[in-house]
Amino acid sequence: MDETIYLAKNSWKQGQYPSPPEIDRKIFDQFEEGLDRPEILILMGARQTGKTTLLLEMARRALVSGRVTPEHLHYFDLDTMRCEDVLSSNSSLIDFLGIEPGQTGAPHRFLFIDEIQRLENPGLFLKSVYDLSLPIKIVVTGSSALEIRSRVRESLAGRSLRFHLWPLSPPEIGDISQEKLDGYLRWGGFPAVYLEKTDSSRQTLLANLLASYLDKDISDFFRIDNVGGFNSFMQLLALQTGQLVNLNEMANPLDVSRDTLSRHLNYLENTFMVRILRPFLGNRRGEITKMPKIYFADPGFRNLLAGSLTSTLTQADRGPLLESLVEIMLRLDPRTEDLHFWRTSSKAEVDFVWRAGGELYAIEVKSAALSKPAFSRAMGSFLKTYRPRRAAVVNMGLCDEIEREDTKVLYLTPDRLLSLPDA
Repeated sequence: MDETIYLAKNSWKQGQYPSPPEIDRKIFDQFEEGLDRPEILILMGARQTGKTTLLLEMARRALVSGRVTPEHLHYFDLDTMRCEDVLSSNSSLIDFLGIEPGQTGAPHRFLFIDEIQRLENPGLFLKSVYDLSLPIKIVVTGSSALEIRSRVRESLAGRSLRFHLWPLSPPEIGDISQEKLDGYLRWGGFPAVYLEKTDSSRQTLLANLLASYLDKDISDFFRIDNVGGFNSFMQLLALQTGQLVNLNEMANPLDVSRDTLSRHLNYLENTFMVRILRPFLGNRRGEITKMPKIYFADPGFRNLLAGSLTSTLTQADRGPLLESLVEIMLRLDPRTEDLHFWRTSSKAEVDFVWRAGGELYAIEVKSAALSKPAFSRAMGSFLKTYRPRRAAVVNMGLCDEIEREDTKVLYLTPDRLLSLPDA
């Protein structure tokens, strides 16, 4: 291991504590509580969502609170550091940390590892350290759920707590004024992009993020040779945000097999770039579609791929992006369970269907500003068939409430969506 790089990454060993982050993320306090638990903490999320910032903030809080002393807090960034000699086995780590044989008890050493999937056998390594009951608190991050799950999950059952870090959500950027909403729908919520002051710098950062993702994750990590084809696939998905995704139809113009696209979609989902929404099947006749819908985890990343960053949002973009906004807000709401969409063979469709507390809910999204309560025949059919506890129509202007088919139907603007009553 290069001692100079190690000391540069661990500035507190020279008396320089990390500065507090510019954005106070909702996950910070929840994650900090885990520092006092014995389990390994695993933070998963896409690149540039703030995982390193979170680790450094946890380091700062641990140091300030006295949980750990500077000499006993160790941070390794496996993207930029070569430290196989330290992290190759539990014995090499013990030697580096200077732990005496048989030493156990409350954690007084903290071990932070960024991008744990870069280790050859991360699950085996973490398990071997944890099972020795050493006085070490282990916190790791990863950008690939495929590697985290395949190499870590099975061997760390009962030994770890898992957290997900997504790009900034609308509540994390403050009140959703129309100006802020348009900015979020256009540029998304990657923290570095959000903090930039000019459109040109935001666009440059998003382009660099895409290039880094293709280089480090897709080419280097997943060993995909046809990176250009993978990028073309992402562009097609971006243009079909909120629509049914038919991999068979997409395979021909991309000159690849359906199985290849299925693997690519799996990579995108498990590197946290897209989220797959599958159909709600209530075992009713006519609910036959098995094709999913795709939503990008970040609107700005979607817009970059769709070629929609060079101008103000068009109406054609606004509809899919408003659906994306609703998907983000529902997905991050802890009350949401089993998020789906509903579609019949006659193409009747409700954008979002989910459960909370065992009760069924539904949302229809309209990019226009309604002047009076109205919803589609599809929503009417869903209400009559399933009688959800509540339903909502998200639109750009109307806030109201009616009752239909024994269901309370709320008309909400995007900023009001999170005010849905508890189940």
